[in-house]
Amino acid sequence: MFNYHDENEWFTELCPQCNSMNHIFIDSPYADAWQCWSCFTNHWIDTLSKTTYMLERGLDDTEADQRLIDGHITLYYLNGQANV
Repeated sequence: MFNYHDENEWFTELCPQCNSMNHIFIDSPYADAWQCWSCFTNHWIDTLSKTTYMLERGLDDTEADQRLIDGHITLYYLNGQANV
């Protein structure tokens, strides 16, 4: 579940990789991460999403981050969009 965001709402994030503005629609409270529309890098939605993912799967911080980088199939991604 999200720490700072509500389901069926938009939030905006700046991609730390390519500095593109991403508008992200939260269509599920179970999403873990989002993917940049421009460079396709993956990012955690918030710390609670990451922590929940780690606890549910028995992973440590390093393993969870590697799964995020690899685009692991068990992660639920939201897609960043260029414009709303």
